[in-house]
Amino acid sequence: MDSLEINVHSYGTLNLKAITRNVESGLKQLERSASRENDKQIPCIIILAFESGIGLEWRQLSSHISWLLEEHTNLSAIAVLDWTPDGTPPPQTDGMEAWYQFFLTTPTVPRFVVFHNTWLQTTKPFSTKVFTDKWSIQLSPVRYWEGAI
Repeated sequence: MDSLEINVHSYGTLNLKAITRNVESGLKQLERSASRENDKQIPCIIILAFESGIGLEWRQLSSHISWLLEEHTNLSAIAVLDWTPDGTPPPQTDGMEAWYQFFLTTPTVPRFVVFHNTWLQTTKPFSTKVFTDKWSIQLSPVRYWEGAI
């Protein structure tokens, strides 16, 4: 397989099994690359991209990413490509109509939400200087998944 493929159920929820399968497949590729480079500690990062965006599924995805990172202590980070409005949202006091107009009319730009692995054991951490544009976010996950699902 030449690319990471994410499948979403037709009823709109995230297919966590497909995400897990693809992350694990990508990690195997990274491990082979590290072997070829003769550096078993080279930072390993997986980037996920979703054709239709994440929408309201961020809590579920964040929880699953935290679980994946804790399970794979040789994976330095997982980044998610997302779209974000390129502008300043209206104050909450302007009401829902203003927010609705903001999301309809404001152009979106790509950003990365990077989850750094705090459970690393055999791999170097991924540099926090890589995703330093004004939109991207870098997080150190905790056990979101405990009791969340």
